[in-house]
Amino acid sequence: MHMKGWLLFPSILIVSATLIGCRPKDRDVLVAYVEGDVFLPDLRARPWRIGDSASCYLASGTSVKPDKRGDLLLCGERTQLAWSQTWLRDDISAQLYANAKTFPVKFHSLG
Repeated sequence: MHMKGWLLFPSILIVSATLIGCRPKDRDVLVAYVEGDVFLPDLRARPWRIGDSASCYLASGTSVKPDKRGDLLLCGERTQLAWSQTWLRDDISAQLYANAKTFPVKFHSLG
């Protein structure tokens, strides 16, 4: 019984090290949070309201990689849908970058 605990401990350390190592560093990031029609496209910056929460992903972690303008933090379903279409249309990515603002971001979880 005592031996099983010693076998479990290294596994926990490896998983913990992997998770800690994958969390992005806190830094200033371009943040895109848009509303409007993705397919026209007619995207506008969506204002953050006190108490609003949105699911956010770094563009570099998606299948569509950011271009030379840099990584974007994609916040909200509309923004993430728009980003998924950028491989089809450059004007969508142009609107996302145009509506993005730089903010200091503190990352709390992976991904």
